[in-house]
Amino acid sequence: MENENTLRKLNDRQLITSLKQCAADERRSLIKMLRRVAEVERRELYLRWGYSSMFLFCMRECTWSEDVSCMRIAASRAAAKFPILYRRLANGTMTLTAASRIAKHLTKENYKQLLDRCSGLSLRETDRIVAEFVPKPQTRDRVRHLGVAKPAKPDLNSESEDLLLGAQTPASPTFKPQKTDAKERIEVRFSADEALSDRLIRARELLRNKYPVGRFEDVFMDALEALLEKIDPERRQARRQHRLKFPAATTTHRDIPPLGKIPDNRHIRQKLRDEIWLRDQGQCVFVGEDGNRCSSQEFLQIDHVTPWALGGSSSDPRNLRILCARHNTREAALVFGDKHMAQFRRNAGSPG
Repeated sequence: MENENTLRKLNDRQLITSLKQCAADERRSLIKMLRRVAEVERRELYLRWGYSSMFLFCMRECTWSEDVSCMRIAASRAAAKFPILYRRLANGTMTLTAASRIAKHLTKENYKQLLDRCSGLSLRETDRIVAEFVPKPQTRDRVRHLGVAKPAKPDLNSESEDLLLGAQTPASPTFKPQKTDAKERIEVRFSADEALSDRLIRARELLRNKYPVGRFEDVFMDALEALLEKIDPERRQARRQHRLKFPAATTTHRDIPPLGKIPDNRHIRQKLRDEIWLRDQGQCVFVGEDGNRCSSQEFLQIDHVTPWALGGSSSDPRNLRILCARHNTREAALVFGDKHMAQFRRNAGSPG
């Protein structure tokens, strides 16, 4: 029987190969399971077992959750009608979740085209295609008061994907809320076109280092602050009065470095940062052993190829690159050691 000691004897390549094999086995097992779900439903065996629906049968007899039961039933029904879906699930070009989302929209006329369109897409992109079949009326702009939210104790050690997506961390049963100056919460709702959605997602990606949780509230607050700083007459007047009250100190020739001799300190000029960003296409440049480039476009940092502490330049673009926080910390650990870098891992971008 396999145990931890067995796995630890595998080298890195063997472990990755083994994991990929497990993923392939899981997909094959999924196909077998979906075929059996379809056959049980075809025979209406759930009725003979005392259940009024296939949904209740799956929840009780297979002990699946409500969401999992719905997804597997929807996918099994679609695959029974269009067996090509089995092949897409088996080779990994279609996920179970995506298959369940498009299942009820598949017809004899569109199934090939629709499966081709959705193959290899993210769930967000798949939902965008599904929305074409069930367009919803435009939402009326609304601001609704929700009252003062009760404080919840954050789980600082949580590695849940919910934190990454901005979900609220549930309060611990033993946590007693302290008195707080919590502000009233409101719900802002409106509909928009894809252009706003794309800009909103892009802004959240660029602000992920500043706001790791990625709440849209923070993105809108930053955007509105920047806009008001630019167009609000009251703010412009306040800045004028501040400049009159606190005039800038006169710059002397001693403050200006000789032409062509900009100090090479740790600071990276904004213009150079932008050049590196555009050169690396706003994406982590780390390339794995199998040749895959990291796809992360969030929690990005400018990294020194030769560390600044070891004499690396902060003004030479050849010594600068974009890495995500995780790969930046990993590269630093290779140079400075895991023990030294352990203190920075907790703050290295998104939670595990």
